[in-house]
Amino acid sequence: SAPRDEVLLGFARESRGPRAFLSSSMVVHHPVHVLSDGEDGEDVEGGSYRMEKALLTTACRMVLTAVKGLRVAAAQEGGRRALIEALDYFAFARRFQAAALTAWRRVDSERLAASIVNPYSQTFAMMIAAARMQDQETEGAAKQQLLKMRAAMRGLLGEAKAKSVLDEVEVAVRCTMEDAFEKEDEAARAEKLKRDERREELLEEQKVKEKEREEEAKLQKKQSDFVGKFLTNMSVTNERLCHEIILDPTYRIPGSSQEEEEGKGGLDGEDNNPALEHAKRIQDQMKRVFWDGLVVSLTPPLQESAKDFVAGADVQVRYGANGAYYSATIVEVNDEGSDDEDDDENGEALRKYSYDVKFSGDNVVHKRIPVHLFRVKGDPINYKPLLKLVDEVKGKLIGIAPKKGSYIETINSNIDLELMEQMLSKDAFTGGSMGNLVNFVCGQIIHFQAPVRNKKTGEWIKAYMNEVDVAIGQGAEGGGFVRLLPKFLEWVFVRIDETTKDIANSHIEMLRPKLKENGKEYEKSAFNARLAEGKLRLVNTQIFCRDALGFVVEGGVDGADKAVLMRCAKREPMGFVKFLAAGFVALLRRPVRLDTPGYETYEGGLPETLLWDCSKLAKVRDVMDSVSLISTMVVLLRQVLARNGFMR
Repeated sequence: SAPRDEVLLGFARESRGPRAFLSSSMVVHHPVHVLSDGEDGEDVEGGSYRMEKALLTTACRMVLTAVKGLRVAAAQEGGRRALIEALDYFAFARRFQAAALTAWRRVDSERLAASIVNPYSQTFAMMIAAARMQDQETEGAAKQQLLKMRAAMRGLLGEAKAKSVLDEVEVAVRCTMEDAFEKEDEAARAEKLKRDERREELLEEQKVKEKEREEEAKLQKKQSDFVGKFLTNMSVTNERLCHEIILDPTYRIPGSSQEEEEGKGGLDGEDNNPALEHAKRIQDQMKRVFWDGLVVSLTPPLQESAKDFVAGADVQVRYGANGAYYSATIVEVNDEGSDDEDDDENGEALRKYSYDVKFSGDNVVHKRIPVHLFRVKGDPINYKPLLKLVDEVKGKLIGIAPKKGSYIETINSNIDLELMEQMLSKDAFTGGSMGNLVNFVCGQIIHFQAPVRNKKTGEWIKAYMNEVDVAIGQGAEGGGFVRLLPKFLEWVFVRIDETTKDIANSHIEMLRPKLKENGKEYEKSAFNARLAEGKLRLVNTQIFCRDALGFVVEGGVDGADKAVLMRCAKREPMGFVKFLAAGFVALLRRPVRLDTPGYETYEGGLPETLLWDCSKLAKVRDVMDSVSLISTMVVLLRQVLARNGFMR
């Protein structure tokens, strides 16, 4: 064994122990696999990451050389002096390795800590936004994630430095969020002031003109030529659609029906993205709350006075002091003491009560709600939400209707919102009137949609009308027809959107041959235009080319070696093909999913020329990982079977 080295013992055990000594061979012979790729650490302390990596590799190589020298010196007869020199060199190499490993660990920890800062700031911002929206579930999940990140930072940088770095991040994020919230509040106040300043004395003629202008604007928006946008409008959305159509000869905008959308997505990078799951849950929750508000606005409550507000009762309560009514359940009745100003019929002071209620839409309990925020049986019905939805249905029907002929005139005459509002205000809008409206809307949908969908649409309408008959038969006890309105309106919006997408897909089929012929020049000109306008900078693309160059020099791809660079210098096409192949392999080997939201904004992230192909690249990486995993399992299985005598 080697003599005791007091200098070496001064280093931490992880830098001088057996593991460090045994790792020398792995570092020398497999530096790329043992040490993480240093390209993304270049910016740490002015490139010190690469320097420490090179020093550590050199130190490990010296340790291996020293071990070989010891073996040679020990084999020599009478080689005492040579043995002493070999031991001295071995001690020096071990000290050098311990020092280099300590420095490399420090720089690597700082590099890893830097990669945590951006996710930490995003999660902290999400927590602040969730707290503002009173979304306790999201806020709690964000806090848990922040605790994990803080623990990781402490493990990398130590308690004091990690706290200092993360506190600075939190202060910066909080200032940014507060500025954004302040601007949002200012906009809300300005909008409220604008509404308050509207005069009720506007002439009827001005109302008619304003309505005509709105209708004209809607028509102009719907009448914009879908095909012309692809070749004349240089917006990013249309350019991206062109890219998908050019690459995928079967590309279509997915339909709205569940059976069509299952397993299909829209533009590249928008489907199967885990980051969107939380947003979808929030959207579903908002839908439930929205439809609950509609049903409540049209349903009289069962309670006639405050005496009927008891624990367990289903009531209708305002959400906020001036908000709409939503369904809720009284959880607890709170006695707030006596009211000295009001007496009951016996001359005794009336008791005051507040109520803890749980809203049905989000299951959130609100405490001490005063009685004046509850709705009672005598309060008027609010028809405004229904009228707004019917107006939206009317606008969407006009949007998909042919502009020639009497289609639009027919829709306007059958969906007369002013007449409907007058009938509702005078209780003249009966179940038969609503049935006529439903039948007209369903008929228009069947008329405008693709004939192949008519059968399924007819079956749904028949089943729905049967439900309506049952609900009307149950009367107010079962909720009546009102509780089925959300189902019908949501179905109408889905079918209209489905028809709109069918129309868009037909335009795509007409456009596809034109794009196939001119798509390359179109994408080239559009991309160059964005470069010229300064909307893009090829920073990440340059890093991609640099990685490809390093990979070619290392001979990391079959047939990709230094000779490839010579072929590129001669401008041979196959040379460029192999160079790009090396770049794609290096890109796919990065330790991060290429479809990670916001990855294109990272330094050294997704190249600007591949912004719309992140999902495709991620799928290729998934296939590569699957093949590697299956191959490893097959080899392991064969070894186990061979060891137990099952393979001969």
